[in-house]
Amino acid sequence: MKLYTDQLVPSVKQSSEEMLVQTANLLAEQVSQQALLNGDKLNASIVRKVFDGYAVRRFNASIYGVEMQDPDLRIYVTNAAGIVLFDSRGVDEGKDYSRWRDVFLTLKGEYGARSTQDDEAIKSSSVMYVGAPILSDGKITGVLSVGKPTISLQRFIDRAKNRTLEA
Repeated sequence: MKLYTDQLVPSVKQSSEEMLVQTANLLAEQVSQQALLNGDKLNASIVRKVFDGYAVRRFNASIYGVEMQDPDLRIYVTNAAGIVLFDSRGVDEGKDYSRWRDVFLTLKGEYGARSTQDDEAIKSSSVMYVGAPILSDGKITGVLSVGKPTISLQRFIDRAKNRTLEA
């Protein structure tokens, strides 16, 4: 049982990271297409518009007994220098993210991901981020990163652990 439950947390996080990869690349492609329509100018307005609509949605979804209602994804877009053009939380626009692992590696054409605590004093405040390249004619012109607070995954982990221990 201990072996099983010890594997549970990494498995849930791996599954979530895979979904973040898919989401980041889908949104990065949308931004890439928008940039091509605007004469190659990287513009985060499309992400801002989409995210604003997403932020007010309520899901009312029951996923394997875990109720979900509120959106919790985070998104930011940087230019090729790693400067934040859009931040879904509205606090980091204009900041230099070029040294953050998800941005740094993605700008180099590699897979970029990181996990960072929002509040160093709170262990459960970790957020997983995955970057995807924004492309123009095959050239990386920026990064779109999608983040997911790991606290939202904890509900699934706790439920699975409890059901396993009950069994």
